[in-house]
Amino acid sequence: MKTVLTAVMLVFSSLSGLTAAPRVVTDILPVQALVQQVLGDLGRVDVLVGQGGEPHEFALRPSQARALASADLVVQIGPALTPWLNRALPRLAPDASVVSLLDLPETTRLTLRTGPVFNGDSAATAVDPHAWLDPENALVWLDAIRKALSQADPDNADTYSANAAAAKATIETLKTQINAMVQPIRQVRFMVDHDAFQYFENRFGLHALASISDTEATTPGAARIRTLGQVLAAAPVACLFVEAGANQTLAQSLVAGTPTKIVEIDPLGSFLDHASYADLLLDLAQAIANCE
Repeated sequence: MKTVLTAVMLVFSSLSGLTAAPRVVTDILPVQALVQQVLGDLGRVDVLVGQGGEPHEFALRPSQARALASADLVVQIGPALTPWLNRALPRLAPDASVVSLLDLPETTRLTLRTGPVFNGDSAATAVDPHAWLDPENALVWLDAIRKALSQADPDNADTYSANAAAAKATIETLKTQINAMVQPIRQVRFMVDHDAFQYFENRFGLHALASISDTEATTPGAARIRTLGQVLAAAPVACLFVEAGANQTLAQSLVAGTPTKIVEIDPLGSFLDHASYADLLLDLAQAIANCE
């Protein structure tokens, strides 16, 4: 009995020295997916902008404000995507560590495209925030996430390192898959409803002709609509990619009478149940590859 009691005391003594996994909150689903891959089974990552949410404009619910207030670590793309979150952090999570992925020096950053037609002569200097659609950025971010989790929870640093390495290996395979999927359509003419895909295009050799709305999804004016109509009339456009769940009324009116087909795509993974980062990009690539 004395031996058993001693063993039990030793177990409890060793457990008391371990720290709990950090409580982590992320801004959008793709970031949640990356952090969850590194955190693994040690905890659950909360996300603020969930299914059907709009990251550019968002109002926190009380339950989400409480989640932020209890967070040890907040991982976000950055204020260029979610300015409302950056404003809330000093008030709701003043003691939390914050990783802004777009601000990491290794992150590939592209500037916003201006005007409805993309002809390569943009003079914009503001950064395009949709950087998760470049898997090279995901590789950089996995290292930053691993480091942040390890600093908050040194006892599990080896687990975070192993999980991050496995996630990076998956992404390396993913890049090869996507290149093969989109290769046949690299010369296909297409448009988008929201200018959110520049990083994906840049990484995989694609090029949208134009977008209905700009990168912040603002409602287009009459002049922009006229210009888009001229693009559609000038030469056949195979597809107009519309974000899943978006109102398609304007897109349908634009392509009426043309051979252009409307195809839904989902850059946020909002309509994929329990999606991994690889699921999100593969789903996007498959939708684009179907445009012929």
